[in-house]
Amino acid sequence: MVLFNRCASTKSITYDKDNRPKKITSQVTDKNNTYNAGLVSANYSYDVYGRNNSTVYKHGEDTSVLTRTIRYVNPSDTTTTSIIHTLNNHTDLYDKTYTYTYDAQGNITSISNGTGTITYKYDKLNQLIRENNPITGETWEYTYDLGGNITSKTKYDYTTAANPTNGEDPIVYVYGDPNWPDLLTEYNDQEIESDAIGNMLSDGTWSYEWQHGRQLDSMSNGTTTVNFDYDASGMRIRKAIGTNVWRYTYNGSTL
Repeated sequence: MVLFNRCASTKSITYDKDNRPKKITSQVTDKNNTYNAGLVSANYSYDVYGRNNSTVYKHGEDTSVLTRTIRYVNPSDTTTTSIIHTLNNHTDLYDKTYTYTYDAQGNITSISNGTGTITYKYDKLNQLIRENNPITGETWEYTYDLGGNITSKTKYDYTTAANPTNGEDPIVYVYGDPNWPDLLTEYNDQEIESDAIGNMLSDGTWSYEWQHGRQLDSMSNGTTTVNFDYDASGMRIRKAIGTNVWRYTYNGSTL
């Protein structure tokens, strides 16, 4: 058993014959949040190429809470990839399938979910320069400096026109440290304060405290404080805002 403040959890992992996680079961108890207490399990299935193609999440002895099914891009009968073609999330009350397309460099060029199709455009350096999103009714354009740092993003009403007009004032990013060209020093006219190793200390609204180098310990805006806990490997396992608690479960390094 591993104990983190007032949160205790025990995790068991079952592997298949190829040493892949087949089932992960977590026993969680929390005095502050009984809704998430009990057994939480994830059952994994794989295709013949070793790719995870199905995950079934359960709570306690209930039937499946969420089933996630993945299909991958296979250019030919003899060629496979780990690039996702479709992803389906299914519950008794919810069923949504996402379909992805890619360019020759592997950049996502569109995502369709049955409601609409979001499209993306990239420059020659594979930097995202435009997103057309009919679902939110927005189009965004992005610019970058020579170092690849984003310098602005501008929102328009949704359009597929090559040169959109009547956009909102751009959100501007400034990198003003002559000794650290990639360090963000200003965001949308708000000064950004950082420590000696680049951790953000203040963005004008939130202040941040760090531990062990780059591990975020807490953040506060004067009225709300968010605290974080980590395991021995430095993986974030818990977030708490007052009595509300969120936990993070991983399959290897995947959340």
